[in-house]
Amino acid sequence: MVATRTYIGVISVTILIIGIFLAETWVLSLDFDTRGRILRAQVVFIIESIMFGMSVFVWKNVSDLFHKGSKSTLTKHNRDTRWTKFNGDGQETNHNRNLQNRPVHVKIWNALLLLYLAAVHASYVSNVWFVRTEPTWFAIITYLSFAFHIQLLTAIVLLKVVSYFKKLVFKKPIQHQTTIVLSLLYAACVAFYGHYNAYYRPIAVKHVQIPIKDLPASLDGLTITHLSDIHLGVTVGRSKLREAVNIANDLNSDITVIVGDLVDGYVYQIGEAADLLTQIKSSNHEYYTMDAHNWLLKLQSLGVNVLHNSNTKIPQDDRPSIEQYSSHGMDLDRALLGCPKEQPVILLAHQPKAAKIALDSGNKIDLVLSGHTHGGQMFPLTIGAYLFNPFYVGLYKYGDHSHVYVSMGTIYWGMPVRFMTHKEIIKITLTRLSEN
Repeated sequence: MVATRTYIGVISVTILIIGIFLAETWVLSLDFDTRGRILRAQVVFIIESIMFGMSVFVWKNVSDLFHKGSKSTLTKHNRDTRWTKFNGDGQETNHNRNLQNRPVHVKIWNALLLLYLAAVHASYVSNVWFVRTEPTWFAIITYLSFAFHIQLLTAIVLLKVVSYFKKLVFKKPIQHQTTIVLSLLYAACVAFYGHYNAYYRPIAVKHVQIPIKDLPASLDGLTITHLSDIHLGVTVGRSKLREAVNIANDLNSDITVIVGDLVDGYVYQIGEAADLLTQIKSSNHEYYTMDAHNWLLKLQSLGVNVLHNSNTKIPQDDRPSIEQYSSHGMDLDRALLGCPKEQPVILLAHQPKAAKIALDSGNKIDLVLSGHTHGGQMFPLTIGAYLFNPFYVGLYKYGDHSHVYVSMGTIYWGMPVRFMTHKEIIKITLTRLSEN
C-alpha cells in the first residue's frame, strides 16, 4: 500500500512538473502584452500565496495574545476549540462553548487582526484598481500593513530563535506573550519610522567623482544626474515625481539620466503625472508595466531621449527620431553598435546582473549606471538584495578601468517604508584618469 501511494505521488508530481513546463512554454510563445499579463497574474498568485503562509504564521502566534497559559497550553486550547464537537447524544461539548464565551476584548483583538490581515492581502491587488495620479489612502494603508507584516514576522522568528537558545543555556525560554508584545512594538516602530523616512524625509543628494580612462579634455568635469527606481504608480504620485524633478534641476548637471523602473502602471492611469518629465533640464528605462510600448512613445513625446538598446554621442549633434519598439529585451550588441572604441562608453543598465553581463562581455565599457536593488528598501530584505546581486549599492571598481554605480533608488517601490536605506539622487562628476 505504501509503495503504491509513493508510486502515485511520484507520477502526480511528474505530471504536474511537465504540465507547468508546457504551460510556461506556451505563455512565452505569446505576444509581449498577452505574455506580460499572464506573467503578472502568476506573480500576483505567487506573492499572495507567500503572504498567505505569512498570515497563517502570524495568526497562530498573535491571535492568542490575551489568552492565559503557556504556549503549549495555548496551542492545545486553540486546537481543541477550532472545531465544533458533539458528544454521543448530539450535545455541544464544552470546547465549542468555550470558543463562544471568549471575553469581548479577545473577540475584538481577533477581529482587528483579521482586518489587518485583509489589508495586507489587499496591498498588491491595489496595483490593479488603485493606481492614480496621486496615491489613495487605501493604497498607502494597505502597503504600510504589508511592511508591518514583514517586520512582525521577522521579529517573531528572531525572538523565537533567541528563546530557543535561551532555553538551551538557561533552561527558561522567553514567554510567548513577551515575544508577541516585543514583536508588535518592534514592527510598529519600524513601520512608523520607515514611513517617515520614505514618505516625508527629503531625497538625499550624493556627490560622486568617477575617473574615466581616455576621457577627452572637453568632457573633464562633465556632470551626470543619476535617477533610478521612481516607481510612479500605486503609492508614488505626481508630487513625489515633482520633488525628484526639482532636485534634479537644482543640481544643474550637464546630463540627467533615469536608469529604469520609472513607472508601475499604464499610460492612461498615470500619464498625466509623467508629464512633469518635460520640466527636466537636459534615459534608460526598465519596465515591468504591461504598457511598455505606449510608455516608450509617451516618454519620447515628452522630449525624453529613450535609449532602448541604442546609444547617443555626447555632446549630441541632434535628437533621434521617434521609433517603433518591436521588442523589449536586452540587446547589448545593438546598444553598443557604432560606439568608437577609442572613446569612453557609459552604459545604462538597470539591473546589476545586466551590468556584470555587460562588463564580462569583452566590450569596452568604462562606466555602468544601475539601480534596481533599492538597497533592499528595508531590513530584512536588505539581506536578499545584498546576497543576490553582484553589485549592491554605491560605487564599485571592476577590472582595471571600469566602474559601476548602483543607486539605492530615487523614491521607493510599493511599500512607502525605508528602514536602513534612504532615497537618493546622485550627481556624478567625470574626471580624467591619471596615468600615474
